[in-house]
Amino acid sequence: MQLTISTKDQSLVAKTFFGLETVLAQELKQLGARDVKPLKRAVKFTGDLGFIYKANLWASTALRILRPIANFEVRHQDDLYRAMYEIPWGELFEVNKSILIDSVVHSDIFPNTHFAALRAKDGVVDHFMKNMRRRPNIDKENPDVVISIHLIRNRCEIFLDSSGRSLHRRGYR
Repeated sequence: MQLTISTKDQSLVAKTFFGLETVLAQELKQLGARDVKPLKRAVKFTGDLGFIYKANLWASTALRILRPIANFEVRHQDDLYRAMYEIPWGELFEVNKSILIDSVVHSDIFPNTHFAALRAKDGVVDHFMKNMRRRPNIDKENPDVVISIHLIRNRCEIFLDSSGRSLHRRGYR
């Protein structure tokens, strides 16, 4: 199955360091982003596929450009697993791609960030096992696909990372 990425406008999030949100917002506006809204350590904006490439290349204060794919409520640890399991991962990337789950957790529901990432990973892997009888490999060093989860209190947002390695490493060998 081929990955089909929408070329239409979509909501995006650029992550940055604390204190650089307004600088990044201005950079994104100058590059042509629309609906720019600074957040804590991030900037939300609208852009198309071409803008994702442009932001990854030219936004000097961005660390990552994230594409939201799901947003849901989490009351129990199993809610994260179930929601991750239900996402149609096979439409987003092929099972032969390696994955990494990057997590930001500020919630009493999970004892630590690593445990939330493990539950999310289990949902993704079990989805592929049920639907394709194969599972993606986990690669902590050089994954093909980075899935980013942000769990704040009882709200969880799931993103696909369009940047690969952190953008602060651009130009490193």
